[in-house]
Amino acid sequence: MAERSDITESEYTNVPPENIIKQEGEKGKTVCPRSVWLVLAAFGLLLVVDITVKVYYVLKGNSLREVEQNLIDLQKEALKNCTAGWEYFSGKCYYFSTDMKNWAESRDACVTMGGHLVIIETEKEQDFLSRQNPALKHRYWIGLTDSAKEGEWRWVDNSVLNDNRKYWWGHEPDDWKGTAARPLPEGEDCAMMDVGGVRKSWYDGFCENSYKSICESKAK
Repeated sequence: MAERSDITESEYTNVPPENIIKQEGEKGKTVCPRSVWLVLAAFGLLLVVDITVKVYYVLKGNSLREVEQNLIDLQKEALKNCTAGWEYFSGKCYYFSTDMKNWAESRDACVTMGGHLVIIETEKEQDFLSRQNPALKHRYWIGLTDSAKEGEWRWVDNSVLNDNRKYWWGHEPDDWKGTAARPLPEGEDCAMMDVGGVRKSWYDGFCENSYKSICESKAK
């Protein structure tokens, strides 16, 4: 004969659910099963991942828009009107000559082409010129001289060189006077710069020496 249970079937059906949990879980209350916590944790993790992914794509979208805008700006600048063979930068056109002339001849050649030997007014302009294609690496005359008064460097438009916009290399200008065998009493009175090099790339040189040159004009 089967043993009598503590609670009859009829009594069991009348026991409130919360009491059943208490009676069946005498060794510990089963208020929230472990599986429920796992589900909640997984849901929370998915929510964090979802938010992270959305933030990533929002930021990525902003970056793409910035790139697109930069490309549009570059295309607009590329349409600026510079004569064929001239390079555009920040509202100006630049011509890197291939022939060799002395400083005065280079100055006159630039004027004939509708411009002048380059006048460097900003650090960005200096960087643009000095960091051109290394294949162009050479020394180029620029529109700077102290031939009128030693030590007073002026541009071809007669403006005085700005102390905050000097890009002399090392101990330049040194106004070298030549050697005993080949004295050059006039010294070095005309400025040139290295292209394809570093920011501080100016040198003073003998005005009668032949170098390439950089001409400048305003974009049309």
